[in-house]
Amino acid sequence: MSLPVPQHPSSDQTSALAGQMLALISQTTENLRQAQTVKQVCELVLDALDQIQDSSHVGIAILDPARKKLMVQALRPSSSNGTGLTLPIDEATIAYLCHGDGSATHHFTPEQIQQIARSFPSPENTQLFPLLAQRRLQGILWVTAADDAPLPASSLTLIRVLCDMTAATLVGTRAQQRLRDEQKKHQLQLLRGQQVSEGFRYILTILNSNRPLTEVLQYIISQACWLLDTTMGVAFRWHKNTNSLKMIVQHGLPSQRHHMLDTQAVYNAITLKQVAVSTLNAPGAEQTNTAGPPPEYTTSLVVPILLENEPYGCIALYFTEARTFTDEEINLALNFCEQAALAIENDRLRVEAEKQAVDTERNRLARELHDAITQNLFSSSLIAEVMPQLLVQNPDLATTKLAELRQLNQSALAEMRTLLLELRPQTFVEIELGTLLKQLQTAFSSRLQIPITLKLQHTPVVPPEVKVHIYRIAQEALNNTAKHARATSIQLSLSASTLPSGAGFALQIQDDGIGFDPRQTPPQCLGISIMKERAQAIHAQLDIDSTPGQGTRVRCQWTPSSSAATLLNSTKQAL
Repeated sequence: MSLPVPQHPSSDQTSALAGQMLALISQTTENLRQAQTVKQVCELVLDALDQIQDSSHVGIAILDPARKKLMVQALRPSSSNGTGLTLPIDEATIAYLCHGDGSATHHFTPEQIQQIARSFPSPENTQLFPLLAQRRLQGILWVTAADDAPLPASSLTLIRVLCDMTAATLVGTRAQQRLRDEQKKHQLQLLRGQQVSEGFRYILTILNSNRPLTEVLQYIISQACWLLDTTMGVAFRWHKNTNSLKMIVQHGLPSQRHHMLDTQAVYNAITLKQVAVSTLNAPGAEQTNTAGPPPEYTTSLVVPILLENEPYGCIALYFTEARTFTDEEINLALNFCEQAALAIENDRLRVEAEKQAVDTERNRLARELHDAITQNLFSSSLIAEVMPQLLVQNPDLATTKLAELRQLNQSALAEMRTLLLELRPQTFVEIELGTLLKQLQTAFSSRLQIPITLKLQHTPVVPPEVKVHIYRIAQEALNNTAKHARATSIQLSLSASTLPSGAGFALQIQDDGIGFDPRQTPPQCLGISIMKERAQAIHAQLDIDSTPGQGTRVRCQWTPSSSAATLLNSTKQAL
């Protein structure tokens, strides 16, 4: 309901009307202070207009300076369908609104006004008022009178005051909105940065694991799709000799198209070693059932994977909308390709390391066969050749040689059992540690022809990784004794032990050989380093005590709590 304005007001009526106007302005000012958005400001202003003037239609359109358009934000009656419409506005009209007489009715044609509010019954009765703040146009407010009578002077005054309040509020509201938008943008950037960091941190984790290359690349592709906001990506391997592509992994690609994504953009990115962006499935282009990406994908981003600056392949990402890519997005895609290159190089090095480990193990087995089994079998062969003559010429000597022959064969059999056991890792880890040590005792006793005593005071149940490392430490200690100690006896024991970290067991190998000074170990003697590395791998405590002329004692102590951390090597690596 509008404010009552008598035709010939008395002084009391004028004072009352002025009070009502001030109250309305005060209340509107308070309401505008609480508005958070431009839309809310416009709605509050129209609520105030309803109390000033009986009108058939009122509305507000806000200026978009960049687009040179007025956008309708609010209308009365609210059922009108003009909200969201836009009206072009030229520089001359903006200049007039900013410097004119406060009314712009004659600078808008009835057709333009009709475009703002299609249901206006009489556009010629519509008055438009500029919303000015510091002589900058913020928008326009229009009022269509309910009858042919002109707007009263008091209503015009109130409307102009309301326009000034609205324009000032719009400036502040827009500034607050820009600030909120910047804060939101900053928060989104922080969130995106956090997501990128977390994604690359996990990629780094799996790069340092033993996961298959395809699994690592699959995760990289899925992360690239997620962070670059698409649903389909492919990693290709390029074969230079045949100039052909092979898909390594994919994310979101329909199965019937797995073999048909060798587009020119992919080849360009690989051969030119640079990022390629292309438009796919252009309107009017002929589409086939299987060639190229699905028809809903319109843009591709292809980034090469380089190994030592040579093309290996690429990562191709496909988007369902036309895209232009920022430098940040391009750099992010390049980073994913760098991670893929690291994964590929790590896989190559891992394969080479495994091959080298196989070669090393083969060489060790060949050495063991030559040093022990081959020599024993050769000696047994010689004894067997002369045995017929000895049985005739010297039966007593023949009896002695038969015992020696039996000993040599037992030694060869023990060595062979040990080697066969080590060649079967699954069987190896299933056998108790005490049984493994007995096997070592028999093999080395036969090889060295000296007594080796074994005391099993404690036979612990330990994880397979620990068992393998303890066995290898004992084996290396006995090898060192055989090569360097010139010992006449060896004591091998497994007993309960207590460390500050808890109760466990201790392995001890002690000989009566020539000993050595641990501080003067030559660099080429790797046995001690190997034992230390194996002890460190299971978080065990290794002590080596030796004095020239007084033998050597190797003691390795392990407790379950000392190995609470993740073991550095798997059973397969240990073997």
